[in-house]
Amino acid sequence: MAQAERAPNQDPLDRCLDVLAGRWHPWILWEIHQGNDHFGTLHRAIPAISKQALTNGLRKLCGAGILTPSRSQPGIQPKSYSLTPAGEALIDIVLKMREWGESHSPKSEPPRNPLGITRRTVHVGDILAPIRKSNRIE
Repeated sequence: MAQAERAPNQDPLDRCLDVLAGRWHPWILWEIHQGNDHFGTLHRAIPAISKQALTNGLRKLCGAGILTPSRSQPGIQPKSYSLTPAGEALIDIVLKMREWGESHSPKSEPPRNPLGITRRTVHVGDILAPIRKSNRIE
């Protein structure tokens, strides 16, 4: 007998993956868990994320009931985010994902960002200056 077709998001695994499937969702959850609960601190804590991706991720996680936005003093302090009980329950999963990544990464894997370049504008001279200094003929 064939297995009955389930509607999307009716399977518990589908619901979990729907929340964690976003490229940045586990990062956002982890950073909020670590205390980076304002937009600016989240953006600095996750260097490769764009402001638009962070905004979209926060909206989706709030809409899914994983995060709760709050503003302690309207207009004065920036909006902060906190994990709901459902969000707290996902932290163990995110931690296990981090542990798996650490234990299954190749030992000889080069760093993701060997030059240490961040989001700021990089000029070719910034990268070549140390090379030029080391190759000077004196």
